[in-house]
Amino acid sequence: MPTQAELIGLANRIAERMKGEDPHEGSKPMLGFSVGEWTLIEAALRASPDRDEGERVRTLDDRLKAAGLYTLPEMMGVTPLTRWKIPVGMAGDLEFFGRWLDRRASEYLRMRASRDLADKGEADELHEWVLAHSAAFSEIRTNFKAATGAIAQEEKPR
Repeated sequence: MPTQAELIGLANRIAERMKGEDPHEGSKPMLGFSVGEWTLIEAALRASPDRDEGERVRTLDDRLKAAGLYTLPEMMGVTPLTRWKIPVGMAGDLEFFGRWLDRRASEYLRMRASRDLADKGEADELHEWVLAHSAAFSEIRTNFKAATGAIAQEEKPR
């Protein structure tokens, strides 16, 4: 596994060699890299991106467990509070989930728009909360629609 310093150096060399190149056109073959550099690139691409993250998660999980809290996998699974968080009708119904997601995304977008129109700026204590919730629900909604094929059916270029 290449070190972070090796990867940063390699990324800088790639950026230097690509200066002035159109990123949408085919790149020059090999970009003048040595076989060793390409081996380093290949090793970096094949390496698990979760390797370092996994170690951090295990350490955090140990700390959470020692504090008497749920670990990340436990929080990602079913906890005693899970049943209280799920709306009636949600179980196994993607159509219901899509409608619920539309309502939540719309609710936060309306909140954001009304705050923007009221000229409540970043100094407002709820600014980040509203902005974060609006962005999160909008992104989840977009990806859910893409995953279920709804975007291809309803969105048409203007």
